[in-house]
Amino acid sequence: MDYSTIGDAIKDPFVLKQVKRVLSETRSLLYHKWNKEFTEESLEEYHNKILSRFQNPYISDDIARVGRTPIRKLGYNERFIRPIRELKERNLDYSALMETVGRIYHFDEPKDKESVKLMQMLKDEDLKDVIVETTGLKDDPELVDEIVKSYHNAEKDEKKA
Repeated sequence: MDYSTIGDAIKDPFVLKQVKRVLSETRSLLYHKWNKEFTEESLEEYHNKILSRFQNPYISDDIARVGRTPIRKLGYNERFIRPIRELKERNLDYSALMETVGRIYHFDEPKDKESVKLMQMLKDEDLKDVIVETTGLKDDPELVDEIVKSYHNAEKDEKKA
């Protein structure tokens, strides 16, 4: 999958399905954490609004811009690992987020310093060490192993594409 904009990517049925799955998982987490402030319907409405923004050809973001700073985004309390940890704590599904994390480790953008650094780390260091270093999951070897598996699955998907 080689797209230059979010608008191009979201036209791919696989990407659209993946985005919907991630939104569903994050919606589930938000509802379980703050069900007194949100209804499932209001969260779904909000996520549909986000999805329609992604699909709007006049507001399309560059993939390189959206994907930049992958190391920061993989941080312990950032947008992927924190929801995964919290979903896991609640025994809720986080498989789409996990698949996304595996793909983030393959984000290779030569113009982004963090992407270049991450690619070099993956080349020079043990995969598990890189995952622990970037995610801060030193106390959760089970999640680290899941990310390793997701990384390798993403690698296989890239080779098929």
